[in-house]
Amino acid sequence: MAWVRAVLRLDALASLAGMIAVLGLTGWLIAGPDGLLVTAAVGLLSVALAPTVPPGVAMRVLGARPVHPEQAPGLYTLLIELAEAAGLRQPPVLYRIPGGSVSALSVGDGERAAIALSDGMTMVMDARELRGVLAHEVAHVAAADTALMSLAAVLGRIVHTLATFGLIAAIVVAVFTPAVVPVWLVLAIALAPWGATLLHLHLSRRREFAADAAAARLTGDPQGLARALVKLETLPRRGLGHLMRPSGGWSRGGWLRTHPSTRDRIERLVGPIRDRVRPLAEL
Repeated sequence: MAWVRAVLRLDALASLAGMIAVLGLTGWLIAGPDGLLVTAAVGLLSVALAPTVPPGVAMRVLGARPVHPEQAPGLYTLLIELAEAAGLRQPPVLYRIPGGSVSALSVGDGERAAIALSDGMTMVMDARELRGVLAHEVAHVAAADTALMSLAAVLGRIVHTLATFGLIAAIVVAVFTPAVVPVWLVLAIALAPWGATLLHLHLSRRREFAADAAAARLTGDPQGLARALVKLETLPRRGLGHLMRPSGGWSRGGWLRTHPSTRDRIERLVGPIRDRVRPLAEL
């Protein structure tokens, strides 16, 4: 599976490179070669100096509370097992999110990571499904997806800010000076944020597929995660979290989704779905 990981790394690098290219192009459209150099430098600095929020701080912001090993020995045993299988030096710290919402999320990477499960998640999942959910989040930690997606978000925000500045500048020039602002230039600047957003969303969907595949390898039980996906597809949309964020039901072609459709995720895990999802008992 080394070649699969290599392909995923190349895909992630290509997405980030594409976002930096969009950033540089936006700078060039606004200020010519100097703008290209400055914005490309800003993009590369963002890659090198991407800020990371400590997992404990992120969890406090979310209202999550730490879970000690003696409070949930079974969950911690499972988490340690999955972390070792994923090659992590130490398992992520486990947190719980109070309330009935159904969510699971991870922050950090390597030795500084945390995974949070909501009370609703632990209530609706059986042991097999919860194993798949935890494995999915451990896979995100092992792949440093939090840092990767944070970097993509930073680049996207820079492109949006720069494009907004460029459009305002174009309006000022067109209204208060005799200069003519080409329509194509305005359209190109206006479309730049869309390009960055599409690359960001593509990267997000690919990382979700990768985490699903890694979870299946870690557990040796792709059906467990598929069962969790099926179960959460039937729950009310309100309160679904990172792992199961709604993504347009069973429709396809969702370029504007942060997550792949549940149908696509299940098909990659356990094979094609004909007319409807197979009953839970058959997975």
